Amino acid sequence: YRRLGQIFPCENKDVVIFPEKIGGKYWCYHRPVGRTNIRKLAIVSGQSPDLLHWGQHQHVLHCQNSGWYSGRIGAGTPPVRTRAGWLTLFHGVEYCGPKDKTGTYRAGAMLTDLNDPNQILAVSQDPFFEPELDFEKHGFVNNVVFPTGAIVDEEDPDTLLVYYGAADSCVAVTAFSIEEILQSLGH
Repeated sequence: YRRLGQIFPCENKDVVIFPEKIGGKYWCYHRPVGRTNIRKLAIVSGQSPDLLHWGQHQHVLHCQNSGWYSGRIGAGTPPVRTRAGWLTLFHGVEYCGPKDKTGTYRAGAMLTDLNDPNQILAVSQDPFFEPELDFEKHGFVNNVVFPTGAIVDEEDPDTLLVYYGAADSCVAVTAFSIEEILQSLGH
């Protein structure tokens, strides 16, 4: 291991890289750290010719004013190519009052154009995945489901296996129907 330094213009979290080039370039979604009164946390895209030099950063999806992703937002799983577009699962945080320091982490989906990942086709209005099981509700940080990986099941191409952090204490896997997610997005 040799640390080569930062390759984004600022400190980042939640970087996910698209599984194939689009328009001859590598693409990613990331979330710059920090917010200001005039800039909300957002999922941002980036493009690169070589996976080292990143530019053309553009805001794609930012926190809502209220609701399930009003406190924080970030890319979760690398995008998955579907018949309707790129399907990316993301996490959102909602705080329930001034004493709530950690919030509740839930997951939703964003569908973007296959040729232009900056173009949003649909976003989950409600989360489709939230803490329900004991190990998701109780741990180092309570009430967390944090999707980080997604694999299409080879035996059933409609099944998306989603790997996720639960209560910041363990890693788990669950399965969702890709078609059901797309239908929930109106596709």
